[in-house]
Amino acid sequence: MRRRFCRCVLVCVLLTWADPRVVRASCGLNLPPRSTILNEFRRPPCPRCAGQRGIDYATSAGSELVSVARGRVSFAGQVAGTLYVVIDTGSVRVTHGGLQSISVETGEMVAVGQAVGTAGPVTYIGVRRGDWYVDPLACGVRRTRLVAEGDRDPHR
Repeated sequence: MRRRFCRCVLVCVLLTWADPRVVRASCGLNLPPRSTILNEFRRPPCPRCAGQRGIDYATSAGSELVSVARGRVSFAGQVAGTLYVVIDTGSVRVTHGGLQSISVETGEMVAVGQAVGTAGPVTYIGVRRGDWYVDPLACGVRRTRLVAEGDRDPHR
C-alpha cells in the first residue's frame, strides 16, 4: 500500500512538473513599472477555451510602445482589425497588441526597450510557451526602475 502511494505521488509530481501550464516560465520580461493593469491574466481551462491570455495595460494613445523582451520578430501585422507584434525569444513568444502603428518588420531582431510601434489606449502583453499561455506577471518578471542621476544605491 505504501509503495503504491509513493508511486502515485511521484507520478503526480512528474505530471505537474511536465505540464507547461503549471511550470513557471522564466522568460525575464521587462514589463511597464508603473502602468495601470486593466485586465489581469486568467488562464483558460483548455487551449481554445475562453480566458484572458495576457495583461491589458492602460496606455497613452500615440505614445511609443517598446518591446518588453529581446528576440526576433516572428509576426508584425493585423489580426481581426488589431495590430500585433510577436517576438520569439527562443524560449517563449511575447505578443504586444493593441498598437496604432508598427515600426518593426518580421525577421528583425529587437532589444528590450526598442520601439516596436505606437500604443493605442489599451496595450496587451501575452506570453506563450509552446501551445500554452502563461501569466506574464509570473514569468520571471524583472520590473525596471528609473534611478536618479547620482543615486549611489540603485537597489534600495
